[in-house]
Amino acid sequence: MNNIAQRMKLDYHSPYDEHTHFDYWYKIYQWNKVPAVYERIDNRSLEIWACGSTPVVMQGMTCSPSGKIENNNWSLENTASSYLPTYYLLTAWLSSAVKALVPVDNDFHLAKLTNMVWGFVGLLLMAVLALHLGVPPLLAAMLVAVTAQAPIYVYMATVFNPEVFVLVAVLLGIFVYVRFLYPLQNQAVFLACASLLSALVLSVKPTALLLVVILGVSELLRTPLPWRQRLLRVLVYGLCTVLIYAAMVAAINGVRGGGPSDGSMRDMLIRRLGDRSFFVNMNMVYAQFTHSTASPGWRTLIDWNLPHAFMYLPTYILILSGLSLIYLVIALSKGIAVTRQAALFAGSAVAFVALPLFLYIYLRLTHFPFFFQARYFLPYLVTSALLGTAFVVSVFRQVVTWHRSPARLADHG
Repeated sequence: MNNIAQRMKLDYHSPYDEHTHFDYWYKIYQWNKVPAVYERIDNRSLEIWACGSTPVVMQGMTCSPSGKIENNNWSLENTASSYLPTYYLLTAWLSSAVKALVPVDNDFHLAKLTNMVWGFVGLLLMAVLALHLGVPPLLAAMLVAVTAQAPIYVYMATVFNPEVFVLVAVLLGIFVYVRFLYPLQNQAVFLACASLLSALVLSVKPTALLLVVILGVSELLRTPLPWRQRLLRVLVYGLCTVLIYAAMVAAINGVRGGGPSDGSMRDMLIRRLGDRSFFVNMNMVYAQFTHSTASPGWRTLIDWNLPHAFMYLPTYILILSGLSLIYLVIALSKGIAVTRQAALFAGSAVAFVALPLFLYIYLRLTHFPFFFQARYFLPYLVTSALLGTAFVVSVFRQVVTWHRSPARLADHG
């Protein structure tokens, strides 16, 4: 946590749509108003974000020495307002507590400090979930330490962006599933609770679909039912999640109002990216994954004299995914019970393939260019590293237990 706090630069402006996220939060925090879908960015919030002690130089807008916007030719829609207000409402609520404890110069600094608190919460949830899944305390501490020094984590925790909160929501969702839903025997109660939980997490941002895939695959592998019934159960879970989420979107957006996008962002991406083939897009996703912990873009706030374990997280995850496949083939063919940690990590491995495909199909259907950035991998990287480590520990214990079992000793007696 100290590593993250030391690298907080309050006047640093992130290029990753930070002004749109800040505008969304600002309207809730200052005006007690959830903005309408695709509402225009407010001039005052843009002024607070752009015209601090280190003014932002943007085409069509300049800041005066007094901190006011001059020559503002912008009239931009807030693309972030297409998301449900979950992250922004909870962050605005937390900001009130942060402001009571920490003196700040302006609302932009307050928003960034609040997001850093979510970064601390993410590390705490990592430790709690790792211990609950049977990871030894020393190994759990190492996981947290590596994550806290990963450039992508430090960067996203020290700017104003929802990616860290997506991770918090996914980790919390997995913990609730393992701690409270996993033992449930009543299928109807389980499906209702799991679907509601997944829809709530998904309301943060579509990248939280990671939780839905993890829980679906976990249920497919761990339930002692015939395969046809398992598939039906998972399909019902997915359908209920989609229906609850769709109802939430319709109800909330119906209340806050708004309309369709003006298409400016889509047009800009089309000009910049063009129309690329499926394989080119999928190769871009893999390249973003392999560089998501080590690319120069994440090192802007990081010293070089840190342990470099975080650079190997993608390789670590891919190796464990291969081992997971081998383990599942052996376990399912031999009738060996799959550990819950292995089932969870298998869901994470499936998500690596499934989520980019879902995104590609969705964007094709909505006539939007395929757009993917390495920051989207933050929830996946941290969750997969944690679940993969728990998987290895659980299989090791399973093998040790089997070697020590009386039945096996009798067979070799």
